[in-house]
Amino acid sequence: MDSLVPISLVVVTAILVGLLLNWLEISILPDQVILKLQNLKANQTSLIFSLGIGVLVTILTFFGLTSMPTLEQFGRDGFAATANLNYAFLHHTPWHVPYPFTLGTLYGPFGAIGGTGGTLALVIAIFLFSRQRDQHLIGRWSLMPVLFNFNSAVLTGLPVLGNGLYIIPFLLVPLVNMGIAALAIALNLMPAVVYNVPLGTPGLLQAFIGTNGNWMALVISLLNVFVGVLIYKPFIQLANRLQEGVDQDV
Repeated sequence: MDSLVPISLVVVTAILVGLLLNWLEISILPDQVILKLQNLKANQTSLIFSLGIGVLVTILTFFGLTSMPTLEQFGRDGFAATANLNYAFLHHTPWHVPYPFTLGTLYGPFGAIGGTGGTLALVIAIFLFSRQRDQHLIGRWSLMPVLFNFNSAVLTGLPVLGNGLYIIPFLLVPLVNMGIAALAIALNLMPAVVYNVPLGTPGLLQAFIGTNGNWMALVISLLNVFVGVLIYKPFIQLANRLQEGVDQDV
């Protein structure tokens, strides 16, 4: 009887949270919130704003509440993206554009290689460090779509969405990768990504194409995948230990 009250509270809370998430999932409110942020033109061009929005969208995606196309629209349709593109056309170069640290120049090309959460690194980490056959099966089936930034299969099959075990790397990988790209731009190692690439372009090539073929942009993309693999590694290994413990108990 002493445990009845806390159990009831947990069940009721879980039901209410589930209903809220289901309502948000079928509504367009989260996507509207992201797109409304386009009106914040004064802040849209700052690095802190871009990192913050990247984290916000990743959190929403983790709970299944927004989509990568919405983020792509935000990055491409803002006034900063237009100003950068006009500058590149006028000066015939993507170097030294007026707004190098925007969501469009950092998140899509570098923070979301393989889709939201940098999941190409996750799939590679599964192949390298996982001892679970089902994870390897999911990784094999997901690899080709993930290469083209379609990661729904791995997000739901592993699963990643709503799984507290993966929330830290899922949020951290895009943030770290955006920081690496911003540092490379600040040090003039590469230009900002200003040219639009078609939806479905392989994630590893988006920065390369979006900078008109700058090889350092490709190197930074590869570096980001490598760093992402290292971030995902301990969480994949932890998932293995937890599953092995469950199997032993059974």
